[in-house]
Amino acid sequence: MRTLLLVLLVLALPVLRAAGAAPAGTSAFRLEPLAAGADITTIPWVVAGEEAWQQGAPVFSIADTLTPLAAKGWLATTDSELLIRVDVKDAVHINNQDRDAIWNGDFLRIGIDGKGDGNGGGAANLSGLFGPDDASIGFALTPKGAQGWVYVTSNTAFAGAYPAELLHFTRDEATQITRYVIRLPWNRLGVQPGAFPTFGIAVQVRNIDQQEQADPVQIRWGAGTDEPKPGLFQKIAVASPPHALYAAIPAKSDIWGPDEDATVLVAIASQEDVVIHASSGTGTAVFPLPGDKTLAVRRYLLHYHPAASIAEAALQVNLTRVGDITPCAQTSASVVVAEQIVQRLYTRLDTLIAHARHPLFLRHLRSMKAIVQAEWAREAEYKKTNTAQARETLGYIRSISDGFAGKSAKWSSYVKDGFPLMMSYHSSRDGSLQWYGLTLPKGWNPGLSREKQAAYPMFFELHGAGNPHYLNFAATQLGLGEQSTGLLGYDRPQTFAMIQRHGYHVFPYGRGNAGYRGAAETDVWDAYDDAQRTVKIDPDRRYLYGFSMGAGGTWDLGSRTPDRWAAIAILSMGRQVGDWGQADNVKYLPIWTWAGEIDNIAFRGTRTPKEQIAAFAEAIKQAGGTIVASTTPGIGHNYLGAKQQESLDWMQQFTRKRPQSFSFTADTDLHRGVWGITMARDAQQNAHPRFTCAIDAQTIKITTTGTTHLDVDLGAHGLQVIGEITLLINGEQRYHGPAGASVLSFDITTP
Repeated sequence: MRTLLLVLLVLALPVLRAAGAAPAGTSAFRLEPLAAGADITTIPWVVAGEEAWQQGAPVFSIADTLTPLAAKGWLATTDSELLIRVDVKDAVHINNQDRDAIWNGDFLRIGIDGKGDGNGGGAANLSGLFGPDDASIGFALTPKGAQGWVYVTSNTAFAGAYPAELLHFTRDEATQITRYVIRLPWNRLGVQPGAFPTFGIAVQVRNIDQQEQADPVQIRWGAGTDEPKPGLFQKIAVASPPHALYAAIPAKSDIWGPDEDATVLVAIASQEDVVIHASSGTGTAVFPLPGDKTLAVRRYLLHYHPAASIAEAALQVNLTRVGDITPCAQTSASVVVAEQIVQRLYTRLDTLIAHARHPLFLRHLRSMKAIVQAEWAREAEYKKTNTAQARETLGYIRSISDGFAGKSAKWSSYVKDGFPLMMSYHSSRDGSLQWYGLTLPKGWNPGLSREKQAAYPMFFELHGAGNPHYLNFAATQLGLGEQSTGLLGYDRPQTFAMIQRHGYHVFPYGRGNAGYRGAAETDVWDAYDDAQRTVKIDPDRRYLYGFSMGAGGTWDLGSRTPDRWAAIAILSMGRQVGDWGQADNVKYLPIWTWAGEIDNIAFRGTRTPKEQIAAFAEAIKQAGGTIVASTTPGIGHNYLGAKQQESLDWMQQFTRKRPQSFSFTADTDLHRGVWGITMARDAQQNAHPRFTCAIDAQTIKITTTGTTHLDVDLGAHGLQVIGEITLLINGEQRYHGPAGASVLSFDITTP
């Protein structure tokens, strides 16, 4: 009778709810039966070692229309592994590669989406793999035997070389068939076979007929591409298992809107009656389900809607057979309500803002709120097109919120402990909200106004390429939990200048990985100007430096603004000196450069990093410049802490001083001069206008080429001369009189 009542209950209610109305303020649960998809290919569930699955009709057959290349494949599952066989027919099998280079030959790529959930809710045609159940794996038969390489996965334990014992590849020259037989453990994808209604798969076959073939032939099935798109992968179902199946797996734990629920997938193939027990901090529910003698898999989504105002909740789900107290399956999920997480951070920041007394701390708090608001405003689009970005953003906000419940909420953490302040501003280029990090020096006195503070050096650091997320730096520096330092490109949360704190450390965001060009360069100068208005910086002890992408930015900007810096340091840059006069621009600017001798990321080409660094240094020396260059054996693309310290210690011996003679060549309209001398630039007439300047006592001699106009600032912000002076331009006296503070303008008739 109990079984009959349970069957009637399931048939009568398409959505099951726990009995009784939920008290106000508690969480709500409901159970939704999932129908099987229509027209889905179903593969057999076999016993390990059984071969019959390879004898029937293939799951797919594909062929190239212009060449003999063709392939067909079979699929099956065991209790623990997805079984894949692909037969590729081609006239010649060529693959002489090894490990991750096996793609460069005859090659089979498998894209797998273990849960069959595409990219997790974004647009179906998005490129990339989005969950721990997704992977892109390549396979090849090489002189070393069967090899596989996991090219893309979020599971670091699964990345790299694929276990050879799970592969069996053969080549039959008589039939011209290369056979790939692959065993893929489901647990490497975090998936239990049969639990999800489908999984997704795509296949790409790459073929060459001669070594180093420029245009390999490729055939695909299941939307297999070089850029995997799990939302388009072929959906495959698994047949009912030959035994009981019990599974409870979190399907969705982030709640983005008020009408959304967290969900847990429940799958059951049981002859016995089963009870689902669900609980959270503010509610519980029980759902009884009847047994089924056929062992057909029945799937349900258990919906959980947290009570109002809950930001995070622990959800526990257990399955038990009736009469048995030991769970036959269980799971737990940390449910996060996005809007509540954000509101929790806003509340914490608003409370701190209301009580903040120091103007720098107040600006920092307001900046943090504005930065998070700007990024959160983009979430609506992320949820549609990039769910991974949406989850990353939410994770950062959650971490930042936790940080502001602790040390990040204390002004002393920034003054005494060196936490960086977040300084937001509106870009002078496009009005967008941008930011830079500002770390205060040791000994900085919060009781003094800017005007009464001692002037400290400025260490202006340009970060390397990496994770460009807008909130990455704030979460890394101010949040709690394990955070990414990918934006920095380093293996530690703080750079050495932030730890040493000999001066103000300024760290512009620069639009992430934009290379400090265009709008990203504007951000650099906006941050530079804002920092100088905000704190008291010694104008003669400003130091520019960077690693990797930041090293390239240091060279580009330093060689175009050499009058702003006392010294620059370039760490791990594989570029060379431009031939338009770049070395002459910096012949009075001290330069320190270094790289690892096995750095194959920043350095490409025929010359080694050691040779390229030597060539760079030689070009600077030939121009008459000062440079210290070195490399370290056995070191790759690594921002070594010891080298950071060495570069900072070296730069600090120098102070900025206007030289008696200097030259400048312009290659952009943004930077057209130094030391108060500015040229007109018309790229159609001369892309590289140039001047030289020599100061001898009270006589200033300027020689120009390629320009039609010159402005000369004789005052403290320019040439820094006093008294009666004589100014000669191209050998002609153009001014005689007091230096003053005004800017003199001259047309040049013989450019």
